[in-house]
Amino acid sequence: MGEKTIFIDPITRIEGHLGLNAIVDTTTRTVKEAWAFSAMFRGFEIFLRGREPPDAPHLTSRICGVCAASHANASVRACDMALGAVPTPFGVVIRTLAWVVTDHIYDHPTHLNILAGPDYSG
Repeated sequence: MGEKTIFIDPITRIEGHLGLNAIVDTTTRTVKEAWAFSAMFRGFEIFLRGREPPDAPHLTSRICGVCAASHANASVRACDMALGAVPTPFGVVIRTLAWVVTDHIYDHPTHLNILAGPDYSG
């Protein structure tokens, strides 16, 4: 049985800093183990300390120029968990729909046209 370790750090053409370490079985062509990691420190925990929960989506959405909607959505969900709030099923649908639409309108074109697009233009 052959194994190969694949280590990629950094993974390029994405916004942010991400690395990958994977162990692949070369005979079955399957991934046995994989880890994604990021050593980047953004300090969410520090600059949100002492703030009111409604401030979180506004502040976290400005930490990244590409994926603002994803950071805002994650902070809203974190606030829900911290406060023990359970949104209604319709509220979850509306929140998810707003996030997906925003992500597709802004994040995807930015990634395709600016970050990865030049690689495809040859």
